[in-house]
Amino acid sequence: MPNLSLILVVIFIALTAWSAWKSCRSTKSAATQLFNLAVTLAITALTGILTPWYVSVHIAWWYLLVAATAAHAAATAFNLGRRRQTRGAE
Repeated sequence: MPNLSLILVVIFIALTAWSAWKSCRSTKSAATQLFNLAVTLAITALTGILTPWYVSVHIAWWYLLVAATAAHAAATAFNLGRRRQTRGAE
């Protein structure tokens, strides 16, 4: 049976990837999107601090979590930049 740390990391990877997809297609305000990104970054950092990743979870899972968080940040920036360009064209 997998340990609890691995299960938490896999759940956060899935949630972060889903958040990245939603952020890319979102029509929410910029403040809401940036707040969601800040919460994702905080949860990633807190997960890294609280779970004993160096003992119980393979480093590849942590790279996936960081990559998913970076994808969320990139999707947020892309969506906000795209909306800014469409406003400038009008």
